[in-house]
Amino acid sequence: MAPPLLSLVLSCSHAAHFCFFRPRNLFVSAAKTMATYKGLVLGIYWKDGANQTLELTSEAQKFNESTNGSLDKLIPLASSSSLKLGKCRLFYGLNDAYQSVALVGLGSSDAGFNEQEEVDEKRENVRTAVAAGVRQLREVGASVVDVDPCGDAEAAAEGSGLALYSYDELKAPSTRKSECCVNLVADQSEATVAAWKTGLVKAEGQNLARRLMETPANIMTPTCFARVATEALASKGVSVITRLFHVGPLSFFRLRLVRFESVRLM
Repeated sequence: MAPPLLSLVLSCSHAAHFCFFRPRNLFVSAAKTMATYKGLVLGIYWKDGANQTLELTSEAQKFNESTNGSLDKLIPLASSSSLKLGKCRLFYGLNDAYQSVALVGLGSSDAGFNEQEEVDEKRENVRTAVAAGVRQLREVGASVVDVDPCGDAEAAAEGSGLALYSYDELKAPSTRKSECCVNLVADQSEATVAAWKTGLVKAEGQNLARRLMETPANIMTPTCFARVATEALASKGVSVITRLFHVGPLSFFRLRLVRFESVRLM
């Protein structure tokens, strides 16, 4: 029995650097993009209570030290609400490598698996926070964004990919969202890079489902759906078999059965 579509997509391997723009081509090499505006997403933990404390992630701390404590000087000037969970604060001109730096609130560093809600709140916080930072940086013109893994590179990559998705294939070129490539910050371990790649693949799978759902039915006909499925999965080790359904002249577009099988693990 063939596994679900999402699991088929997750078995693929991809490069560590991708670019999100038009849904038809969700990922392309960042090397092909001429970057003129670079942004950086860094994380910060915030604990509410009588003694409110702030804690930079390891990558944010490295950046802080490399810029002579710039974040230590600027954070006290930011309002407390601007650095809470899912919130983002932009800083400009902190060093020559990045025009803008987005400091995103990761919530409590003690967050973990919520048994009652059956959700890993720490991972969800990373997805939410990184997504907010990447989205804000693209809005101010960043074409390349380096992302702090924030303790969970997979969740960070997934949040980046989902945040930059935009269904604009039917819009005029001048109104489409600008291209934006997301990269994992440099000098990471092999395990972190592998987790980042997995997160990007998960984001690609979810964005593919979003594209199939959001495309108008008169465009995403059964034949078009079969073609898109074949293009997306055939190169991933999945055998895509389509069959025409003859069920009567109910529509100009005949129904098609799409079957997925023969998964090649990578």
